[in-house]
Amino acid sequence: MSLEKHTKIIFENIKLENNIDFFKLWKETYKIINPSKSLDLNNMLTAIRINKSFYLCKYFIF
Repeated sequence: MSLEKHTKIIFENIKLENNIDFFKLWKETYKIINPSKSLDLNNMLTAIRINKSFYLCKYFIF
């Protein structure tokens, strides 16, 4: 199974407080921060960034 499928299984249906879709928020933020780069969910560094962002997001939102 690809890293992209694992990432989607874990993060795709996570809702934060006020019904915020975490994965959608992360992808939109990535596009704003890195407009020239395409999103590669099979890259290990991207998976690490998503994981770190999730825990930071939980810390600051909750």
